[in-house]
Amino acid sequence: MMKPNYLVIGAAKAGTTTLCNFLGKHPEVYMFPHKESHFFSLHYERGIEWYYSKFNPLQGAKAIGEGSPTYSEGNSEVVQRIAQHLPEAKLIYIVRHPIQRIESDFTQLLDNGLKFGSLDVAIKQWKPLVQSSCYWARINEFRKYFRDDKILVLFMEDLVTNPQSVLQQCFEFLGVDPTFQIETQQPALNSRASKQVDYPWMAWLRKQKFFLDAKWLLPTWMIKSFKPLLRKPLTVDIHWNEATRHEVVNLLHEDIEKFLSFYGKPDNYWGDVNNLWV
Repeated sequence: MMKPNYLVIGAAKAGTTTLCNFLGKHPEVYMFPHKESHFFSLHYERGIEWYYSKFNPLQGAKAIGEGSPTYSEGNSEVVQRIAQHLPEAKLIYIVRHPIQRIESDFTQLLDNGLKFGSLDVAIKQWKPLVQSSCYWARINEFRKYFRDDKILVLFMEDLVTNPQSVLQQCFEFLGVDPTFQIETQQPALNSRASKQVDYPWMAWLRKQKFFLDAKWLLPTWMIKSFKPLLRKPLTVDIHWNEATRHEVVNLLHEDIEKFLSFYGKPDNYWGDVNNLWV
């Protein structure tokens, strides 16, 4: 069994899927093959030995890890678990425009089977939806336990415009060959246009205890083949209630201002920090 020595901790809907896919193409980087384990957030009751047993890196891998955006949703107990079991791990935290992230995350929640009448209802009922865009608050939970030199903060916008430079940063941070070139021309992964929703029987199946193990045992090609029978396309109308919009912006703007300043971005990186609107 092998302990991970790095984690991609989120943020949700900020390019984590694409980043993890790129990282896993490096011959010295092992990326958990099932995309996201969510162990410290959703499956902790299975035990740490179960988690370690899922990592089977090839010979030559120096960086061994996984990416689960639920780790940075705002649950301090999750952060404490990571610090307890992986105190020497390196952390990669990728973020994006905070309002765009909320909109995309709302669509993902529907894709995951949660039911909300509207974006306004989801914001009121699902706290992580907005909390996950409070980047300064989220990263400071990890900074209580991990030194700054153990945390690499990235921006999805930079990954989109200059992927090779961002990946070189990652490889240097992980201690692997930074000159290795990754093919970065690929279709968008896990985009809003690709979202689907379960048919009723599939939603029931997901709730069964055996589902996770069965899913991880099946080859990717088989899952893709059966997907049209399991899920149907999801269409979502993103509409902001004006009062909710102002409430969210007021909550975010000071947090984002501090975050951008600390990580070397201009205060208008995502537009007017007091408006944060697209």
